[in-house]
Amino acid sequence: MRYSIRRRRDGLFQIVHDGAELPDGSQPDWMEDRVFAGIYETVDLAENELQRLTGGQWIRER
Repeated sequence: MRYSIRRRRDGLFQIVHDGAELPDGSQPDWMEDRVFAGIYETVDLAENELQRLTGGQWIRER
């Protein structure tokens, strides 16, 4: 599973479960990204929560 931390329009952050795409690059409704958890003031708070929720299995990609 892939997760991302995304900045919302109001400047806060959310954890999102990243959906998959079909080989043609499309993303049907059942594969769309979904908000996974919370609203956080900083990216660090969101990252700490994601680490907690995934039992430390989340790895940051750059």
